[in-house]
Amino acid sequence: MTVISISQLKHVKNTVIGNPSAKRNFAQDFHFLRLCVDALNSAPDIRIEAAHIVSSLSYGSPQALSSLLRARAHQAILYAISKFNSTDPPSLRAAFARTLRALTVSLADLLGPHQWGLPPDYANLPLRNDAKIALDLMFQVRFRFLVPLDALMIILYRLTP
Repeated sequence: MTVISISQLKHVKNTVIGNPSAKRNFAQDFHFLRLCVDALNSAPDIRIEAAHIVSSLSYGSPQALSSLLRARAHQAILYAISKFNSTDPPSLRAAFARTLRALTVSLADLLGPHQWGLPPDYANLPLRNDAKIALDLMFQVRFRFLVPLDALMIILYRLTP
């Protein structure tokens, strides 16, 4: 399979939301995950569903986060947001804002103090270094075609009717 349909994305979205074992299974399927990340830059309806899946997987296990980073989801999200235009529906912008928040918060939880007490020990996971690199990328001033996070709020605001 080289492309993914909206019906497949909706099915996966409905399967993974609130289901840790389904998140784990889909996060292990790198081919599917790569298709899902690629879908973040396709037609608006497909982009919305793909963003919901990435957002849900962001709240999954460290292995799910690692898979999302390997698939470069953080870069695809930033790139997609940088390409928003005035014809993109508000539901698309909202889905990407939620996805960006979910991924950023999950990565930050790996690196910093846990919001609800002591986190699991991630100190020896290679994922910690990958999370630091991804967050550095998301907060740096410029990276090729990507827009920094401070400019993303301007883009989202400017497109609001």
